[in-house]
Amino acid sequence: MRRIIFAMFTFIFCLSWAEVKVEKVLETTSIKEYNQWVKQNKVKCPKLEPILIQSSHEIRGVLRQYTIRYYNQNGEKLKEETLQDSLLSIYVPFTNDRLILRKKLQGDANEVTVKNAEGQVLFKRDDIRTHLAYTGIGVYVEGLSAECPADENTVLRIFNENGQEIGTLRGFGFINLLNICAPNDRRYCVFEGGNPYHGIPVIMLNRTGKELWRYEIDRGVISLFISKTGLHIGILHSNKGKILVFDENGNLVQEYTPFGENWYWILSAFSDDGQWLVTGFHSKVKFYNNKTGALVWEDTVTLKEKADTVKYVHSMKNGDFIIVLCNSHNIYVFDTTGKLLLVHNFRLGKHLIPRRIHGTVTEFEVLTQNWYSDVIGEYLIINKYSNGVSGARTQGDMKIIYRISEP
Repeated sequence: MRRIIFAMFTFIFCLSWAEVKVEKVLETTSIKEYNQWVKQNKVKCPKLEPILIQSSHEIRGVLRQYTIRYYNQNGEKLKEETLQDSLLSIYVPFTNDRLILRKKLQGDANEVTVKNAEGQVLFKRDDIRTHLAYTGIGVYVEGLSAECPADENTVLRIFNENGQEIGTLRGFGFINLLNICAPNDRRYCVFEGGNPYHGIPVIMLNRTGKELWRYEIDRGVISLFISKTGLHIGILHSNKGKILVFDENGNLVQEYTPFGENWYWILSAFSDDGQWLVTGFHSKVKFYNNKTGALVWEDTVTLKEKADTVKYVHSMKNGDFIIVLCNSHNIYVFDTTGKLLLVHNFRLGKHLIPRRIHGTVTEFEVLTQNWYSDVIGEYLIINKYSNGVSGARTQGDMKIIYRISEP
């Protein structure tokens, strides 16, 4: 079986245009290759993290079969487990360093087992009402199913790394795992509470399990994002496309409506220190000074000329580079003045999709959209999915890494 790897030998393509260069430094389906690349580059980019646990599954009739693989920092597989049970569910949180297994028991109870990266049991509890959500900061929050009603009297327990109860949260039913994030030092997490009795709470929680503050959203939260320093927290509000910006103490410091009432597909990112905010929608990009709230520049032409639509936006080098990734696999790099520095297509591949036309199922070739991106230091990391891996968005079957820098 052919493995696609361009890594340790740094098989590089370089594209130079104006003051920016893009180098592909790794493309691999191998956890070992990826973890060893992380280890080699961790000194100059300490925020890179290896993948220590990977889970995949397949459906077999009424059963779901899970395959769990445990790796060390060097990417060597420590062991592999296969679990098959119709009452079992498994997920790997975004930290990629633990596994949470939930098994339905008789009555309303659930047995939850948390394992570390060596496959050892950290703790097990058989009194969880539905599931546990890991916050990324060493604490877990109990949750109810989405169908269970929650009101102002609903109480969810908080547990530490040993499974000991250290606190409670009130007034919502569960954590939305798609909207939970923590700064680089993980001194706190901020998350969206689901299934509320009214509104949607956004809550900041610290490592001791203490709720620091919350903000009630009247209609809903589309996305949460924070600066890497943790000094700014952004909420994309479903009420007419509003972006609310808070400081670490929960004070509302800025409010934007960058694209009018077009709210659903707005993409946003802070610079590392939170001073700058980049937003994208459809074929438009806007860049704000987050201290003053002033619009620094906007571009409504560049993407439109290529019929491109925004998929992700990132701020790199603390706002020096603005990265715009599009559904077409194009990347656009702007500077802080709005000057276009680079356009390139990453060619992430195509796949076939079936469509029924006049009673006949026909397969069409389309650009793959099952990929996610992140920026860590000077690296753009693309996680591309096929069919095998599910769970955390950081666990794509293929890792493709680019270095974006000044030549």
